[in-house]
Amino acid sequence: MKNTAKNNSENHWDVIAKEESANDRFEIKVRIYTLLVVAVWLVFSIPHLRVLYYLTFIAAFISFGFIPIIWGADRKRKVLSYISLHFLDAALLTYLLIFPNPLLESSHPVQLNLRFHNFLYFFILLGAAAFSFSPMRMLWAGFSCAIMWSAGVAWIFSRDDTVLSTDKNLPGLDEFLSPYYLSVLQWMNEVALMLIVTVMLSFAVVRSRRLLIGKVEATQAKRNLARHFPSEIVEHLANSPSAFDEPQQKCATILVVDIFSFTEITEQASPQEIFSFVRTFHGLMNEVIFRHGGTVDKYLGDGVLAIFGAPVSGSRDAGNAIRCAREMIEAVEDWNTSRKILENVAVRIGIGVHEGIVMIGNIGNEQRLEFAIIGDTVNVATRLERLTRELGVEVVVSEAAILAARNEDPKIDDVLLAFSELQTCKVRGRKGDIRIRCLGLPSSNDPSQKIASL
Repeated sequence: MKNTAKNNSENHWDVIAKEESANDRFEIKVRIYTLLVVAVWLVFSIPHLRVLYYLTFIAAFISFGFIPIIWGADRKRKVLSYISLHFLDAALLTYLLIFPNPLLESSHPVQLNLRFHNFLYFFILLGAAAFSFSPMRMLWAGFSCAIMWSAGVAWIFSRDDTVLSTDKNLPGLDEFLSPYYLSVLQWMNEVALMLIVTVMLSFAVVRSRRLLIGKVEATQAKRNLARHFPSEIVEHLANSPSAFDEPQQKCATILVVDIFSFTEITEQASPQEIFSFVRTFHGLMNEVIFRHGGTVDKYLGDGVLAIFGAPVSGSRDAGNAIRCAREMIEAVEDWNTSRKILENVAVRIGIGVHEGIVMIGNIGNEQRLEFAIIGDTVNVATRLERLTRELGVEVVVSEAAILAARNEDPKIDDVLLAFSELQTCKVRGRKGDIRIRCLGLPSSNDPSQKIASL
């Protein structure tokens, strides 16, 4: 049980890792498109010779975006790639905004670079980091921007020609108009704004990650449900997670199918071949069951127990079960001609179908819950499946299932033409007689004699 839980957890995080990788590719696209828009804006707003300097940096920013992809999917390398990406982004943008453009014809004091609010370009980097599903990555991106910008501003503050104001009051007009004037309060406001936005975006990333985990869990839950229920029922059950917590009494049709002489078959093959053989058989039966609106309750070794009419009732549940039984016989016949696994073995199956009251719901405890069908109807269907071996037939259907099918769909008689007439027999474990009809009775057998002898 612990190993199963561990495997489920690993699969859970594998799916999240795939989503994160897909998000990395999406983030690269957003980065490229955003930077191209910035490039177009710069081309129209800056003289062409000077803009070449900035376009070179934009090309560098685009290339940085491929670092998480190039460094591979290893988790440690991935984390290191994110650290490098945001550090390089912040360092390069700081250099671009602080140091003058060498292609600029007229020089001006470097302090003026802090007077144009160019630090707003850092919010492009913060916005790009917000596309991740990692709050720690978002925080690192914000702090990298704040640290790099502070380092660049500190370099300008340390220059001898800088007129530095540390007063919280408004500076004098002459001081403010000086091209060498800088305000510490302005820098503090810029850094505070970066960090506030970073924290806000981190909470948004936390929420998006929770939504991602919820989506992954819902998808896995639907996949687990899809193993047991047809697609039209899966959505209903996925939206009702407590649907089976309280046991429900339902009128349903039970179908049990099993392989004849399976023990003898296993003696002719390796464990690997048997495993593949059984999985293929189960998949084949599931397809037929789901096609007729049935639900797989459980696998009984090589057999399958299916229910029609629960957890969601249909308009032709009993008729669908009978049609399903007949199609199963045809599907196995086709499988015998095309099978590559144990191709020399002709597989025959026995099917029992019965209709009645059942109890459905979850059984087990908090550590392990399992959907289950309980009731005499299940026991009778199992006995009818075993009766196929004694009668030498392929399908045994109870009169109760036939009457229910006729009430639902008069056309079911067209299907029942291939079945024998009603016969009375005793079933092991039951006091009263039960009336049945059979399909696939060999011509050398007399049904009345076989049934009478039971």
